[in-house]
Amino acid sequence: ALNLATDRDTISGKIRKLGEPPAYGFVPPGTANYPGNIVLDFKSLPYPERVKRAQALMQQAGFGPNTRLKLTYSLRATSPDQLPAAAAIQENWRAIYVDVRIEQNDFATAMAKFGQGDFDVAEVAWGADFNDASNFLDLMRINNGSNYGRYSNPAYDRLLDQASNEPDIAKRGVLMAQAEKLLLDDVGIVPMFFWVSPVITQTYVKGWKPNVRDKHLSRWISIER
Repeated sequence: ALNLATDRDTISGKIRKLGEPPAYGFVPPGTANYPGNIVLDFKSLPYPERVKRAQALMQQAGFGPNTRLKLTYSLRATSPDQLPAAAAIQENWRAIYVDVRIEQNDFATAMAKFGQGDFDVAEVAWGADFNDASNFLDLMRINNGSNYGRYSNPAYDRLLDQASNEPDIAKRGVLMAQAEKLLLDDVGIVPMFFWVSPVITQTYVKGWKPNVRDKHLSRWISIER
């Protein structure tokens, strides 16, 4: 229900306005050797219909206009930049009988609490160490220290184990895609948006190539004389 009611298109396009694609999956687009296009099954559903479905799910769980669910939404920093998106989520979820209190802590305090499972809903993010889908999908393994929500599905872990032992790159990608589909079907997370990196370069700067990790080795960059 929370996933359905999160208006990620509005948060990305009208609130943050940084060109970040709204996330309906977990692995970012453009990841190497990965088929991609694994998305939440309601992506094509208009947002008002998503809200209706979310309301029905909440009612099935015993909540409604007079019996509201109360949650704390914990942010991992005290930056004011995070508050507009958090306020939008607060408003989104209010429509499905959920009252949200926004909690801000400094990064170290927030991450310590997340690691202990001391939260209702937590806002977290990840920047890849290397360009491979496993760098994201491994986060949701049962024993991964960054799996703060304690998502647990042995079938998910088995698929990733198979992928790590698969020498064929294409078959490996398919196995990881199956794992991502399972994660989304289990609603283990509420994906929000994929980060982008705004960059301005002059036309006389040569060798600066856009890439998904936004890493640029100076040895390949020069100034045209």
